[in-house]
Amino acid sequence: FPPAAVDAILATLGADSYDTAFVSDIKAKIFLQKNDLGQALAPMETVLRLADAHKNSYDPRSIIGSVYDPKAVLETVYLLAQINYQEGSAVNILTKQVAARLLS
Repeated sequence: FPPAAVDAILATLGADSYDTAFVSDIKAKIFLQKNDLGQALAPMETVLRLADAHKNSYDPRSIIGSVYDPKAVLETVYLLAQINYQEGSAVNILTKQVAARLLS
């Protein structure tokens, strides 16, 4: 699926629905597979926002592989932290390289 197709699907869904969380998770995974980590951040944050809003609605007997599953939520938090660290490190390295060139 191209991300534009996923965006078209997201536009038809309720902003706070499980479907939005599910499709946002798919969108994040598409970007991750393309190694476009920066673009994966927003859909991952959407998944976490909706999982937090609906944390009391998770029933482990009802949905297998739910994006609201506490284990899936923790995995998303961990991956999001890793991506933010990597993106921040890349910006820091670039800033140091630019500063070194300006000072030389």
